[in-house]
Amino acid sequence: MIQISTTTGPTTEPITTAQAKEHLRVTFADDDAYIDALITTARQVVEARSGMRLFTQTVVLRADYWSEIGFSDPHRLDLVSLRVAPVQSVTSVNYYDDDDIDRTLSTALYWTDLDSVPCRMQIKDEWPSINERAGNIRVTMVVGWDNTDNIPAILKTAIKLLVGHYYENREEVTDLKLMAIPEGIDRLIFNNPEFHHYSTGSM
Repeated sequence: MIQISTTTGPTTEPITTAQAKEHLRVTFADDDAYIDALITTARQVVEARSGMRLFTQTVVLRADYWSEIGFSDPHRLDLVSLRVAPVQSVTSVNYYDDDDIDRTLSTALYWTDLDSVPCRMQIKDEWPSINERAGNIRVTMVVGWDNTDNIPAILKTAIKLLVGHYYENREEVTDLKLMAIPEGIDRLIFNNPEFHHYSTGSM
């Protein structure tokens, strides 16, 4: 089973409280903490819907088999998709070998293509042999843009619109309805071919 989990979250959100309040046309400070929470929620929803991580954070991709990560080309078994973008760096690639020893794949044995969307990893020879342990493979990555100025404006706009939607419809913001975002905002996220969309994204 593929899983992408966040181990260290971003220290900064894509938009500021002031920017969100300007969009909401809110001039008082009473709701600042609530608006901040909505910004975080909106960012997480946009990340899950787009497959993009917006600001520097550390994630771990877990898989049971190399092939489960997803070969980016059926004719190229040496290439796997890292299922997220942008990736600043691949910190480590760990796996359990046939003797159930936790190994770290040497960086000398693979290349990374961090300019692709999603980013990719290429083995130079062949993928190491692994055992049957669940969650065997763990790829730790630093992902997201390293400067909020570099985050695409279209994704910042989607966050502002989501914050506005949640702020004006507080009674509808439940755990079950967070992902049921307005169609217009959904299209804003999905209609840009530059971004990577995956149906099983994890926040």
